[in-house]
Amino acid sequence: MKVDKRRKEVVIRRGKEYIALRNSKGRFRRFRMPKTKKTTKEVQLIKKIIEKRLEEARNEIKAAREAGLFHLKTFYMGAEHALDIVLKDISKEFGWKEVDKDG
Repeated sequence: MKVDKRRKEVVIRRGKEYIALRNSKGRFRRFRMPKTKKTTKEVQLIKKIIEKRLEEARNEIKAAREAGLFHLKTFYMGAEHALDIVLKDISKEFGWKEVDKDG
């Protein structure tokens, strides 16, 4: 079964060396793994945690929008901001360093 890679939020590239996160604009932000060796299971666990956090952030934004706290324009700006904050938190927590903005 083929997987539509465009739909993936979190992609591990080049084995375990990079993790790429899709931000709200649909662009990938690449993070390089710290020098300490990690097993595939650890990397997969980190991937699941990241996906869960991104989903939570999206749900919060969606709830706020439905409650009428966002206008359409500020909703998109807010969504982008929240996802980028989540990405920053993750990179700090796991020690992943961002490689480049566009990936």
